This record gives sequence, structure tokens and C-alpha cells, in this order.
Amino acid sequence: MTVCKVKPKKLRLCPCPPKHKPKPVIRCRKIVRKRKKKPGISLLSLIRQLQQRVDQVALDLRTRIDQQSAGYSQLTAGYSQLTSGYSQLTAITNQLRSDVNSIQAIISAPPITQSLRDALNSRISTAIIIETDAGTITGTLTEVGNDYVAITEPSGAIVLIPVAEINSFV
Repeated sequence: MTVCKVKPKKLRLCPCPPKHKPKPVIRCRKIVRKRKKKPGISLLSLIRQLQQRVDQVALDLRTRIDQQSAGYSQLTAGYSQLTSGYSQLTAITNQLRSDVNSIQAIISAPPITQSLRDALNSRISTAIIIETDAGTITGTLTEVGNDYVAITEPSGAIVLIPVAEINSFV
């Protein structure tokens, strides 16, 4: 702030702006405010810098949105593949359950019928020939169990044969 320091040689009106009533004065005491220019950046250059920053942020956001969009597309494709794989695994699991149920039905088949047991029991301690898918076993019938028969071969080896594997015997 400065004070108007007009030193008139003659009595005259104050040269200050007409906001106050001009008076004949020797010295005007009205405070005149001068705007000081700030050193450095002007308002227009600040606006330009701000616009550049806004443009840069907008470009960064567009890039990030594009990256997120690509990532979302990859996630969607991955989800579709997982769903497809899950469906295939479910089908395989159902098939395996069916196979296991079939195997359990075979395993839990009734052991030896009574007539077969009686026929084999009548041959205990006698020479017997048993035909299986694996081949022919010859020896002496030593034991008849619930689901197996035991034969002693001429070499002295004891062979256990599952009854379900016996095709025929003589």
C-alpha cells in the first residue's frame, strides 16, 4: 500500500481516481493500493499447465481402463474354460461312480452257491484240475473257503484261486 503523495505547486484537485470526492488539498492522504505482480508464472500459463495435467490424467485413465478391460476379457475366457472343465470332470466323475457301483456289485456277488461248495467239498484231498482265464492248475484240493479254493501243486506250492475265476474243474 502506498499513500498518494501529490505535492501540488498550486492548490489543485487530487489526481486520485474519483471514488472519493475530489478536494483541494496540499497533500492527498487517500491510500492507493497497487497490485504487485507476483514474480514467476502468469495465470494463463497456470491454466495451460493444468490443462496438460488433466490431459495426462485422462490418458492414463484411458490406458488403465483398456488394461482392465483386457484383463476382464481374459478372466471371462478363463471362467468359461473352468466351467467347461468342471462339466467334463462332472461327467467323468459320474462315469467313475457308475463303474465303481458295477465293480462293487461284482465283488459283493454271492460267494459260492451251496451246490458248487458241496461239489468241491466232496473233492477235498483228491487230485483236481481247475480251468481259469489265467490257465490250468493241477494239484490236490486242500481247502474250500467262502470265495476261494486252495490247491497244493505237485511241487508243494499252495495256490489260492478265487471262486469267481474258476471256469470249470474236473
